Amino acid sequence: MKPTSVALLIVTASCLAPSMTFGAEARLAADVYVNATSVGGNFGSATSTYVGYSGNRRSFLRFDLSTLPPGTTATQVAKANLVLFADTATAGSTFNVVRITGAWVESTVTHSLAPALGTVEATAVPVGGTTKTFVSVDVTNQLRIG
Repeated sequence: MKPTSVALLIVTASCLAPSMTFGAEARLAADVYVNATSVGGNFGSATSTYVGYSGNRRSFLRFDLSTLPPGTTATQVAKANLVLFADTATAGSTFNVVRITGAWVESTVTHSLAPALGTVEATAVPVGGTTKTFVSVDVTNQLRIG
């Protein structure tokens, strides 16, 4: 899937009282993809990001959570959805969501110098074969674990 750089994290959390909730959008703060055929290449400044594992490509996304009220804890998160805009996708396209466990900087990530990855959090998320569509993935547990 090759989306334009449109990705956001939508978070709904409870605060102050269990019956009081709020929603916030966490904007994309850093994104880069790497390509095994260009082991030293950095594609952080590209206008598009290949999301998921597409052939030899992997993508890394980081979100700015400063839109959440100060003091919001992970346990207060009721729902978090990762929303991606798929500019193009072939029929049967899927992607996995994998936790990034290592530190990374958008301008220095390459295939050879990619951050460590943890567990696969969502497997074979379907994109479909349509273009210009939104794909939403529930990442609530991933945000709660931090």
